[in-house]
Amino acid sequence: MLTGQPLQVVGTDRIVQVAPGDPVTIVPAAGPVSGYIGPGWVDLHAHVYDGMTSLSVHPDRVGLSTGVHLVADAGSSGAATVDGLARYVRPSAQTGLRAWLNIGSHGLVDLRETADIRLIDVDGALAAIERHP
Repeated sequence: MLTGQPLQVVGTDRIVQVAPGDPVTIVPAAGPVSGYIGPGWVDLHAHVYDGMTSLSVHPDRVGLSTGVHLVADAGSSGAATVDGLARYVRPSAQTGLRAWLNIGSHGLVDLRETADIRLIDVDGALAAIERHP
């Protein structure tokens, strides 16, 4: 029995909230099943700084639309760019978002983010972590 948590109907954009104590009943479908109900998944390695890096997509594209309720952005932003991720991408997403901070100051704007040691700003990274714990 899955209760007290949001459940995703995978393959759709539907979220079902089940009250504590209420059972989730799965009944056989008359035809082909296009989805199923289950607890949300977590994606620990995504790139969701949509519009900022060449390999990022919007969090909801790899999140709720696929049954994932929480994505962890894997270093798309660094100290110099994380404020934009927090200010513009996170509020536009229904999918929960956490972020791993890239030690390269500008993140994955350039895929050689740490090729030049001058692009690593430890103090800036620590300050960014303080701003966005």
